[in-house]
Amino acid sequence: MWEPAYLQRVAGGVDPEAAFEAAHESARILVSYGRSSDDSGVHARLLRLVKDEGIEVLATLWSRAVPASLPGVLWRLYALHEWIVRSGDEVARYYNAGLESADAAHVVAGVPPLHGPDEVRATIDKILKGVYDGELDIAFDRAAALISVVVAGAGEGSELKTDALKTTADDLRKAAGLERGGMLRQADAYNSDGGR
Repeated sequence: MWEPAYLQRVAGGVDPEAAFEAAHESARILVSYGRSSDDSGVHARLLRLVKDEGIEVLATLWSRAVPASLPGVLWRLYALHEWIVRSGDEVARYYNAGLESADAAHVVAGVPPLHGPDEVRATIDKILKGVYDGELDIAFDRAAALISVVVAGAGEGSELKTDALKTTADDLRKAAGLERGGMLRQADAYNSDGGR
C-alpha cells in the first residue's frame, strides 16, 4: 500500500488521514475500473480479488472505514462473499430455513428456486458482480436481503452471529440509500462519524 521508506517516517504506524485517503481512493478506483470495462475477464478478476490477493489485504485497506462509505460497504460485501464461498452448505441451510418467514427478502435476494450451496454461491457472485456491471444500490439491497433470509433461518440460539449479520444488512441498506441519493461516492459525504 505504501513504500517502506514512507512507513518508516510515520511514527507509530500509518497516518490515519493517509489510511482514510487510501481506503476511499482504492475503493473509488476499483469500482470505476470495473464499471468502465466491458471485459468479462476484468469482472472475473474483481470477483476473485479475495482469492488472488487475500482477505487480509482488503481488511487492511477497508475494514476500518465507516459502514456508510464506499470502502466500508465494499469491505462488508467482499467479507460476506468470502463467508458464503467458504460456508455455502451452512448458508444454504439457514437460507432455506428462513424462506417462510422472510419471503419478501427472498425475492429481493434473487436466489434461484433450488437453494443449495452452489445456487447461494452463484447468487453472491452475481450480487458482487453487480457492483461492477449493474447498479450499486441494487447490489447492496440484494446482499442485505440475502442476509435477512439467512438470519431468519438461523433463529434464536443458533451458533451464527445474527446480531453482527443484522448490523451488516443494515449497513448495506443504508449504503444503498446513500447511493440512490448520490451521496455514497461523494468525498464530502464522509465525515468522522460516517455521515450519521
